[in-house]
Amino acid sequence: MNSTISRLLISACLVASSAALPSVAQSAKAAGQDTRWMLDAANQDRVAQQLTEWTLESKARERGHPEFRQLKKEVYARISAGNGISQISRQDDRLIWLEFSNIYIQGKTTPLIDLSQTLDPPYLLSGFQLSPDGKLIMIDVSDNGGEIGTIYICDVETGGFLHTLPDSEMAAASWVDQTHVLISKPSDANDESYAVSQYVYDLETGQTGPAIFGADYTGIELKEGAYPSVWSGNSDSSHVLAYEWRGDNFRVFTSLVSDVIAGSPDWTLISESRDITDAELFGSTLIFLDASDDGQQAVFRRDVSRPDAKPELLVPSSPDFSPQFVLASSSAAYLLGRDGAYHRLLRITPDFNISEIELPKRGSILTESIETLNDGGVIFEMSSPAQRSVWIVAEETARILLQDTAKAQTRNVEMLAETAQSADGTSMPMTLYRVTDTPMKGAPGIVEAYGSYGETQMVVWDILTDIWLEKGGVYSLCHTRGGGYYGRPWHRAGKGPDKSAAHQDLIACAERMTELTGEPNVGALGGSAAGVVVGPAALMRPDVISAVIIMYSWLNPTEFWSDINGPAQIDEMGDPTLASDFDGIARSDSLLLLDQAEAAPATFICLGGHDTRVSSWHSARYIQRFRENFPDQELFVRYNELAGHACSFGGQDLAELIASQFLWMRDNLAAKTN
Repeated sequence: MNSTISRLLISACLVASSAALPSVAQSAKAAGQDTRWMLDAANQDRVAQQLTEWTLESKARERGHPEFRQLKKEVYARISAGNGISQISRQDDRLIWLEFSNIYIQGKTTPLIDLSQTLDPPYLLSGFQLSPDGKLIMIDVSDNGGEIGTIYICDVETGGFLHTLPDSEMAAASWVDQTHVLISKPSDANDESYAVSQYVYDLETGQTGPAIFGADYTGIELKEGAYPSVWSGNSDSSHVLAYEWRGDNFRVFTSLVSDVIAGSPDWTLISESRDITDAELFGSTLIFLDASDDGQQAVFRRDVSRPDAKPELLVPSSPDFSPQFVLASSSAAYLLGRDGAYHRLLRITPDFNISEIELPKRGSILTESIETLNDGGVIFEMSSPAQRSVWIVAEETARILLQDTAKAQTRNVEMLAETAQSADGTSMPMTLYRVTDTPMKGAPGIVEAYGSYGETQMVVWDILTDIWLEKGGVYSLCHTRGGGYYGRPWHRAGKGPDKSAAHQDLIACAERMTELTGEPNVGALGGSAAGVVVGPAALMRPDVISAVIIMYSWLNPTEFWSDINGPAQIDEMGDPTLASDFDGIARSDSLLLLDQAEAAPATFICLGGHDTRVSSWHSARYIQRFRENFPDQELFVRYNELAGHACSFGGQDLAELIASQFLWMRDNLAAKTN
């Protein structure tokens, strides 16, 4: 459906002209009245049923595609051809690793822990941690792909199951010592929102103590919508950290380990700063990331054993190093930072000498893979579009531990730096992928964006991207404002009421892609918080962004208070209950914009039934309104009841998703061009 010039002007004005904005806000009460029942938690099953029906309609068309079955086989073979390792650690000079859904230990030919021998599917083994003495292993098993599952504590030598901790939050537990574990569980105090509390589990008694932090802990009043967590690291500290996170508002507390184990922590507030984005204990020193005088993030340290100690600058801000995470082992701390879309790694010794570790590959570290080792050092996986997987261990220097050499990726992929000019003249960085020396003219193009929470899309291998490149396409990351490509100020320039800048940034990147390829249309892709960027931009310019894949995304942020995770979005998006914030949020609300649009792009929406970050109704309301307003436009719905904050449950299901997305995007861009 091609738009006329007048329609394009109307669409563009929704963001470009402040005079047009009230029309969006004024329509909010009327928009989507027929879908408001989806906001009621009591109707959750009904929403799921409706999504299932739409999914069955879409899959019926998918199964009839002549290439679908063969491509699904090809994708699954490519998934299986990789090493399948998602985490590695070390115990007494023996490697221990998670591969697919099993845990292996060096020296044994069979899995140390094979969940298929113990549990009935569906389940997903999401990670593990070794105890400080290396004799026990704690594993996280998501029962259904969601955020809540079961923690099992097993013997490292035999793999035997020793303790079972049901209803635990995944990836939120840590060892305090050999006999105590910090865990996080859903709160019983609030049935209307997703809230968690933290506890200490005693392995000797098999008992869980009282709440020590979070929703059910009365010692500290958390800010509305704040997400609590407690952490004990690998640096032999006598303290434990507690975090209260809400957007970019990060309060940090500390208490003695002994008081935490006793169930009576004495939390001391470290900082009220609104700009702390990460913190870690390195012995008695807190190392944290906070804003410096120039507005960028810098790295500071503070002695937590001295109440009167003041923060000291450790690593100043830099235009080519934006600190992201700090990790502490027993012998050194490590600082992970971004240089644009690439990673750099610094090492900090106990006497606070700092050196950079030369990484053996140019690319990005998969932050969910990085692991501090009990005996010192860190281990992590690196990736780039040209290199699927490289596992690296870093101490004073870095060395390659394992390299994926299987034919599971497209060879000779190159990464190019490009720029686009946004509507206000701002130069927008783009990272472009293509197969080396292949012409871009005539190639179908996809632009990916995120543009929220100060996060930068990093250059990593991805199977959809890889197949897209192999079959003649080009792919680009558009580093919009709201992300972190140029540090903290870049984030602030595209958050809250300024999110409109990110919309225009993505449109500029899409236009630049059409210039490079000579094709009049491109596809766009984004997930989660990217919904407030990709959705509105595509509705404003469907003449350029003619096909869009939206995954588990925020599409109706003016109503996020109805979401279990809604209050946590205040700092990033604003408060839709306040008149001063509502207009700005409305500009990012795809449901409202859909009623203003004269045309809409072909749309592929996927989501999971166990998503505790973005509830299903965000997509369901949009789908219903899309079907009403644009009944002749292509709309594909993929709802997976078992998935969490993702669109698939792994394995064959992931292969089906990737094959579906590739064929859908290719065919819709081709149809638009022809």
